[in-house]
Amino acid sequence: MTVPARAERLYLYPDLHVDRPAETGQILDFPVWWDRRAFFSQFEKRTVDCSNPMDDKSAYLLFVDEAVAFDKECLAERLNAGTVGPHIYDRQAELIAALRRSKWVIVESYEWG
Repeated sequence: MTVPARAERLYLYPDLHVDRPAETGQILDFPVWWDRRAFFSQFEKRTVDCSNPMDDKSAYLLFVDEAVAFDKECLAERLNAGTVGPHIYDRQAELIAALRRSKWVIVESYEWG
């Protein structure tokens, strides 16, 4: 029996205000420097089962500050381990900028293949 492949992606929802034009949300791949095991352990109680008979899905609702803090923890761990390439800094800066424009972060974990 094969184990189904899983993937995660982030849905970033903007912080909408009356005095700002409507912004669109973003869908991003789960950051490669984030520790998946630590994520699921830390946010286990935030899971919402979105499964149906055809596929296995779950979602995790995070505040932006929680996502930013988790991002910093994971990046620091990678730095300490010496496993951060120079390209990660640009991608991480883009993620932080996108998070700062957001109000909510939903992480979807889904089965594919």
